[in-house]
Amino acid sequence: MSNEAAPDPIVETGIATDLERENLQQKFERWEKALVLRWSGWQEEARLDFDFAAGRQWSEDEMLRIEDNGRIPVVFNLAAPTIDAVSGAEIQNRQQTQYFPREVGDTGVSDALSQGAEYLTDESNGDQEDSEAFRDVLICGLGVVHYVPETEGDQVRIMKEAVDPLRVRFDASSKRACYEDARYLCVDHPMSWDDFEDFRDEIGRPDLEGYDNGVAGKRVTIVDPRVRYTNGMLGSDDEVVVREWEWWEKEPVRLVAIPQEDGTTSLQKLDDEQFKLAQQLAEQAGITLKHGETTQKVYYRAWECMGEIVKTEKISAFTYKAITGKRDRRKQTFYGLMRPMRDPQRFTNKLYSEIMHIVGTNAKGGVMAEEGAVDDVRQFEESWAQSDAITWVKNGALANQSGPRITPKVPPPVPQALFPMMEFAKSMVRECTGVNEEILGLVAREQAGVLEHQRKQAAYGILSPFFDALRRYRRDSGRLLLLMMREYLPADKLIRVVDAGTAKYVPLAETLEAQEYDVIVDEAPSGPNQKARVMAVITPMMPWLAEAGLDDEFWSKFAQYTDLPAAVANEIAEAFKRKAEAQAAEAEAAKPMQELQQRGMMAEVAKTESEARKNDASAEDYQAKAMASVVNAVNPPEPEPSNLDE
Repeated sequence: MSNEAAPDPIVETGIATDLERENLQQKFERWEKALVLRWSGWQEEARLDFDFAAGRQWSEDEMLRIEDNGRIPVVFNLAAPTIDAVSGAEIQNRQQTQYFPREVGDTGVSDALSQGAEYLTDESNGDQEDSEAFRDVLICGLGVVHYVPETEGDQVRIMKEAVDPLRVRFDASSKRACYEDARYLCVDHPMSWDDFEDFRDEIGRPDLEGYDNGVAGKRVTIVDPRVRYTNGMLGSDDEVVVREWEWWEKEPVRLVAIPQEDGTTSLQKLDDEQFKLAQQLAEQAGITLKHGETTQKVYYRAWECMGEIVKTEKISAFTYKAITGKRDRRKQTFYGLMRPMRDPQRFTNKLYSEIMHIVGTNAKGGVMAEEGAVDDVRQFEESWAQSDAITWVKNGALANQSGPRITPKVPPPVPQALFPMMEFAKSMVRECTGVNEEILGLVAREQAGVLEHQRKQAAYGILSPFFDALRRYRRDSGRLLLLMMREYLPADKLIRVVDAGTAKYVPLAETLEAQEYDVIVDEAPSGPNQKARVMAVITPMMPWLAEAGLDDEFWSKFAQYTDLPAAVANEIAEAFKRKAEAQAAEAEAAKPMQELQQRGMMAEVAKTESEARKNDASAEDYQAKAMASVVNAVNPPEPEPSNLDE
């Protein structure tokens, strides 16, 4: 891998001959037919889902029919708070991607890669883009994020952008979640004329004029013919639709065992040219290379405009990553929370519209009348149900000659069954999704906090397919981000790494040498709910932790998990770090004096031990002499013979 300079975002590949372009065009046309069959129905439902989320929940025919009947097409958008609640739960508990190395020697650089990915995500507001894509998943069942390198001068940034899912279509035969098994994908880009001119200059195709040669300055309406099947979804007639294809092909490759200097061998993938060069070097060194043949995926990208392939290039991987919702196995598509809420939401709107009509007009019930009781039957039929209209009848129909000639209409009572039906309709909108009142924060009764927490957890268990797909997406995007960091970021890129509360900057190029990494998705400690859970667990343990004698490094890390503002937590961590540094400096300064004191103490101990041994020896000698005197007193020695006796 080379990090000397970022590669050109658009590099022409070998797909250049007319025959290859014709074959590729035929492949695109075949794929297009399969995509239309699979995605056209899903796109119609997705548009309905987005309309419902935005509050457009009556069709034009329904609105005209209701207004003709004198009613109000009211909308009580109960589905939007449900989407907002689940989306807000994801925002409050955002996850981050962490890299853990497979090889022991790469342990030191895993933090640099993790924080490098976090740096790139923050630079492009990637977490907000992921949340926007997740909201699309909750609405229509599909969210798409595009990873693209952006060059500005000599700086290269990897940008993340949430893409409209109605413009993206994945492989028609793909079945796995997040479309991990997709062979190809198609993205439609509606461009304004200014954007199209920039695109034309970027790809080096000045022949794509887009102007009428007959009238100077008049632009021709250039629209992809397939836009007629999208109901104008791809843009207006003043836009040019550029279609982007990404796909992979299986190409042969050789696995070669390359000898290393330490006597081991490493298995590497080589193409034909690299294999020939390796063989030549091996022959010169008198080594026989062991190799085998296999295949690998090679990714390509192409742009198609006005029925012509205008540019092709080779890429490292798919740059579009999908998040999927619940699976519709018969249609092999995915749907979100809005689909089960559509019918309850329609029922609620129609019911409330009818109730408002009843309350507003106080409609009368039916009536039984004799023939000849009224002069104008049509006028009677039209005015009877209207409480504010006069209904004319014949003389004597209301009373006899002496009775009242005018009688007010008695308003009928509102049916009592409407009120429980209204509550039923409201509850069905959220009951069909599994999102309960606890998640929405609408509990109108007193209940224990433990019970409320358990009910929230039960609701999140029902919604777990969405969050599980989000974790799957983050793993896939983490691998893609690592790949793009290796390919696009320059060698002098510095990444801020925090180790034991100390921030330092390291070159990212040094950390990219490791080839194999496990991508782990973990909760970010910045999530307020996650902080609250940490504090709920640690708070009962605080008395024990205070007496445990933990070092300042632990407390500096602990400060980052407290439910405090980030600035305050950082100040506390810095305070613990300064305290630890001051203690270390004092210990270093006092070290010579401690050594002298230790030597003096050791000398005193040696002197004391010597005197003790001397005293012990004197005591032993005294005891021996005393014992000898006692023995002599009890058993006096015999006198030695003298010469006189002899």
